[in-house]
Amino acid sequence: MLNKIINNKLFPTLYCIVVCLISFIGFYSNTNIGLLLLLIIGTLSIIFLKDLKYVIPCFLYFIFGNRNGTALNQIDIPLVIMGGAFLVIMVGFIIKQKINLKKSKSWLGFFLMGIFTLIPICWAKLIDSDSSMLYFMYFADIGYFLLYLIFSNGIKKPDLNFLALIMTFLGILLAAECIMVSYSLKDVFGNVFVTWYYLGWGLCNEAGIMMLVCLPFVFYLFSLSDKIYKYILYLITILFIVVGILLTGSRGATLFGALEIAALFIATMFISKNRKKTLIFTACLFAIAIIFAIIKFDYVKEKIQEAVDGIFASSFSDNGRFSLYKDACRVWNENFKTRLFGSGFVSEIKPGNTALGMQENVVIVYHSTFFQTLAMSGIFGIITLFIHLYQKYKRLFKLSSTFLILIIIGYFVVDLYGLIDNTYHMYYYMITLTIIMGMIDAHLYTEEEKDINITV
Repeated sequence: MLNKIINNKLFPTLYCIVVCLISFIGFYSNTNIGLLLLLIIGTLSIIFLKDLKYVIPCFLYFIFGNRNGTALNQIDIPLVIMGGAFLVIMVGFIIKQKINLKKSKSWLGFFLMGIFTLIPICWAKLIDSDSSMLYFMYFADIGYFLLYLIFSNGIKKPDLNFLALIMTFLGILLAAECIMVSYSLKDVFGNVFVTWYYLGWGLCNEAGIMMLVCLPFVFYLFSLSDKIYKYILYLITILFIVVGILLTGSRGATLFGALEIAALFIATMFISKNRKKTLIFTACLFAIAIIFAIIKFDYVKEKIQEAVDGIFASSFSDNGRFSLYKDACRVWNENFKTRLFGSGFVSEIKPGNTALGMQENVVIVYHSTFFQTLAMSGIFGIITLFIHLYQKYKRLFKLSSTFLILIIIGYFVVDLYGLIDNTYHMYYYMITLTIIMGMIDAHLYTEEEKDINITV
């Protein structure tokens, strides 16, 4: 009976819808109950379905449905107990499965990043005892490496379409959160395009980054569509995520999002399953949008002006980024060992602009993948980052052309964006990336095994 349900072609979609709804309702009303339900579903999926691919939506939506952030005083005891049970069962499942590095072809880059991020802990100096929790951040990249091993080995029946569905609904979840929070702040700021706000798990601009990660997967499903209702659903989804990106108030997410969407639409026109139908249908929708803009010109003009005023209120100022880049170079260049291995998650107290205004805060991020890596783990860290990037892109070229072209656009745009904002070494991005790469490597291993069996 259970196998019959799982094998139903509607099951993956319905499963993602249910988990996504639980996460959003929990985010909206009671985060602890929402997170508890996600842990229960994730735990049961390991026990009964015995495949970590069904854990992925629970795991990801748990992270991005957490409105409490890291406030330990807001975590209920049942949530702690269920979280412990989930980890024990997940670890037990992986021990039973055993780790096979042949399934984890991208392990070296993750492993080296973890090692070279950890080394500076030997000479790192924190400002005071209140900052001691930051020591855990030195182990974060090792954690991502282990997470990658777990998912690349624990996914028994990899399915790229299921991964695309998971990421699509993650994009919907993030957009819904941004729409809800920005509108709740409208009366306070007088504009829905609020510059900065917290979502609990992270800042609004970080939600913008993650929606850019999700968009290529929506376009992938759109390119596979062969029915009108699917075209409509996926185009509405894309529009919904675009609204979410705009309401992050992030200049970077808006500009890089425009670049990504343009590239994805152009690519989709050439690689979709039914190119002629896709071209005609998309052209018709754009024509309708243009006609609407002409008819409602004043209204559209007003909303565009409102968006521009809100998102680009500070024009194209660097918001202190150049100062942070100089700080990164300074802490990297302190001595010979920091030049080679970096200074780790540097903890210096200095005034900074936060979502709560200007205040003294601990500097641990430098708003750039390059400068973040350089400051944290030095020249060796930069080398290991390039090893990881090589493996990340190389594995894509073994996949079908449709998946390759769309996902590589997403990889490239987000990595480009990462040169001026927080992507690598940030938990929300790294956990999602380890899962994506874990599913891809599990899929490629399965395909390679099929080829070997056919040959034999």
